[in-house]
Amino acid sequence: MTPAVIDVDPTSGFDSIPTGEILALLDASGAVVFRGAATPDTLDRLSRRFCDRFTCDPGKVVTGGLRGRGDTLGRAARVAARSIGRVIRRPVGDRASQQPRYAPFGGFGINPHSENAFLPAASPDLVWFLCERPADSGGDTILADGAEVLERLDADTAAWLDSEAVRYETLLTESQWRSVWPGAEPSDLRTRLDALPGVQVADAAAGGLTITYDATQLAVARTGERVVRTNLLSRHPFGKIGVDHDEQTADGRPVDRAVLERVLAATKPFETVRLEAGEILVIDNTRVMHGRTRFNDQERRVVTTCGWLRDELVAA
Repeated sequence: MTPAVIDVDPTSGFDSIPTGEILALLDASGAVVFRGAATPDTLDRLSRRFCDRFTCDPGKVVTGGLRGRGDTLGRAARVAARSIGRVIRRPVGDRASQQPRYAPFGGFGINPHSENAFLPAASPDLVWFLCERPADSGGDTILADGAEVLERLDADTAAWLDSEAVRYETLLTESQWRSVWPGAEPSDLRTRLDALPGVQVADAAAGGLTITYDATQLAVARTGERVVRTNLLSRHPFGKIGVDHDEQTADGRPVDRAVLERVLAATKPFETVRLEAGEILVIDNTRVMHGRTRFNDQERRVVTTCGWLRDELVAA
């Protein structure tokens, strides 16, 4: 895949680019790069033109401090999760969930993955990145079109991803689940999540939650393509499957290592996007997986935000 590129006129700026033009490029390419001189305020204004409900990766750093500690079932859960996710978001206009967020420094690369695919009712339509300062080398964003990944897979692996529910089990501290589902009351959130097929919620210490989510790994993108949408690869070393792996199906069987190897191979060759200071990247998270290359520069600063398309844009 190749992202579309918009060279922002320095005189008229980001605000002058028509929303329809951006959305058309996003639909056609799956990702759009804005070459300009953006700031976090620019990102806030631009993302709010498209999204009015926001969520967060629970592992992100928020304004300098860590927010918390660092398929029949799957298909049905995703359909229900989209509508439920819209109901339990913080009201429009509340900016608490729009504070600048940064990936915690580690320097490690991350394999292609779909944002928050391991949590129900939490996978956003769009993911935005603003580069405040690139790493001296490395730290580039990688993109893999889920439809192209599916095309590269052999028929048996694709059928397995479509029929076998993978189990994601996640322990979230109270601060983490509140950043993922801002504005939700604990009892209401638990009731809504428990109602989803393939989802179980249990209380954890100090107001935390343990969420078990059984989901197949193929889905339909916002634009209608069947795609691979998965978080199976993100915990493995960059570019390979680790010696030890503990991925399991919903009924407790280990995921065959060969499946993981084939899925990883199908994400290659991925697109590498090098963002310079002031540039913004937006991806369609329902279709495109993302990751990053290794880097060794603690001054790298990339702001992120995630949200759902406004209802009027979905309808359009």
